[in-house]
Amino acid sequence: MVGPVTRRVLLATLLVVGCASCKTGKRTEHRHVVDEERVVMDWGKRVTIHGTALVPSTGGSMVALWSDDDGVWSIPVPAKGKVEGEPRPVSLTPAGYMAAASLGTSCTGSAARHVVVVAPRIDVTVGSAPLEVVFLDVDGDVLARSAIDGAVGPYTSSITVDASCNAVLVGWHQGAIGDFSSRVALLNAHDGTVRWERRLSETGKNGFCPGVLATDDMYVAVWGEARVSFPSSEHEEPEPDRLLLEVLDGGGKPASGPVEIARSFRAEVRADILLDDERLLVLYKDHPLDEYREGVYLTITDLEGTSRLEPVRIGRGDGPDPPALMSVYDDRYASITVRSLASELLIGVNFLDEQGAKQGRELQIYAHRVRFRHLHAIRSGEDIVMLHAEHGERATRLLLTILRDRPTRH
Repeated sequence: MVGPVTRRVLLATLLVVGCASCKTGKRTEHRHVVDEERVVMDWGKRVTIHGTALVPSTGGSMVALWSDDDGVWSIPVPAKGKVEGEPRPVSLTPAGYMAAASLGTSCTGSAARHVVVVAPRIDVTVGSAPLEVVFLDVDGDVLARSAIDGAVGPYTSSITVDASCNAVLVGWHQGAIGDFSSRVALLNAHDGTVRWERRLSETGKNGFCPGVLATDDMYVAVWGEARVSFPSSEHEEPEPDRLLLEVLDGGGKPASGPVEIARSFRAEVRADILLDDERLLVLYKDHPLDEYREGVYLTITDLEGTSRLEPVRIGRGDGPDPPALMSVYDDRYASITVRSLASELLIGVNFLDEQGAKQGRELQIYAHRVRFRHLHAIRSGEDIVMLHAEHGERATRLLLTILRDRPTRH
């Protein structure tokens, strides 16, 4: 027992797939849990968490961040051993959502820097308020602050951020009364000044939070846009929403798109995107009319929106959080989702080849009478590190779970 919560159980602690006979020269993938539940924070009471983020630091260490009703906080996480010290405030603005990205040593030439974007909690009587952008050093000290004015409303659903060496790209759902739009802004990486801000979704249509990706010479956004017409009778099937792709140049002008890359009945759930060479991988949730096809889907396109892989269902994904997608090694990827199981929310991890085909069974992590929320995952060396909130009946904890998916040859 850990307080009121029964210790989590692993459905598959070791999964070995690959060659059946393990002949010489064949590759076997060993997937196992390195660290099942490393406690970052244990409040000993119920705490409402609105978002988490994990960013790499130096020497294999990391910085964990989270938002609650009092603001946004950070704490260093050593590469090994116990997490110690007190949380440091990043923002004391009561936060609804937050997201973070890392400006690594390849960009800074020294210690890694981090950028954290905070969406404040907005009352319907207020209208809208600025997004707060905070730059931190490796120890969590604030280097600079800036704001994206009038950027979020009371119905904002999520925000995203990605960084290149020169710039920071922020995406969000406006969520203001009368303005449900998809928006992006570009900021200078060195001082946080806003270069430009623009609306992605068409005027008069409902656009949701985009998945964003920043490189040194272009910026990519994929967002869901809801239909504006609804069935006129119960016998008429609804039209699906759209997932749109647009590539922007350094001035915020369209370099290509917007172009439709998929149809979806869950346009409000943001997609996660990954650029691998010239291929754009898009992971998103859908809930088609056939309820047995609900789940997480992957599609692969080029940056012009030409399909290289028609949407393929990876597995179930009916939990409250967006799915996560990351590169593992050798054109292989991991899809990570939070989904429901009876009264719990479990974590499901699937490994995919370069064509999007699943490799082996889903690795599942769950805990009795516990609900996982706000999962964020990063690649750290040969490990997949996941940070998530664990809500028990009477207490809340912030945990790390570390997975390893390492190829070996026999």
